Amino acid sequence: MKTHGCQIFLFLIVFILSSFSACEEPDPTVLPAETQSGKNTFGCYVNNELYVGGFSNLMGPNSLNATYNKKLNYISIESYGVVNNIYGQSIVVTAYSLKIDSIMAIELGYFYPNDMRFSYPYYTVKKSGEIYFTRLDTIKKIVSGRFQFTAKSASSIDRLEGNDTVKITNGRFDLVLTINE
Repeated sequence: MKTHGCQIFLFLIVFILSSFSACEEPDPTVLPAETQSGKNTFGCYVNNELYVGGFSNLMGPNSLNATYNKKLNYISIESYGVVNNIYGQSIVVTAYSLKIDSIMAIELGYFYPNDMRFSYPYYTVKKSGEIYFTRLDTIKKIVSGRFQFTAKSASSIDRLEGNDTVKITNGRFDLVLTINE
């Protein structure tokens, strides 16, 4: 009976450890390729420094999210990632009136330089920058595209302060889409 209990315990340990190794983490040293298959990738350059999404602290939120509201034709894309081995930085991009294969202005864009979301300072852009959707598939639940924007330091969404800016370039994403009716 004791041997059987030890075997079950060992099996559980091996199972738990193998399930952790099955999680595929992105490579923080390489900008993800542009794909359109829902690979859950996100990357860009922040002031010419590589940012790769898909990382957050263990107690933090999901590291990559794309939520589409069909009724409002609105999308919000959120990424928690890493720049220069500094984890917990985040980028949020939102857009209305989505069109495929057409350059659109970003409704709101944010860059948070630390893992304290909605703490200050952060950087924001409103109705500026560009987003280009290469795929928006509500059946297979995939959204892919490119983006770029320059954000100014802010203390609130409507209060820009100072001349400090963050330039987000060569942005790309290929995400699984959550749809709200």
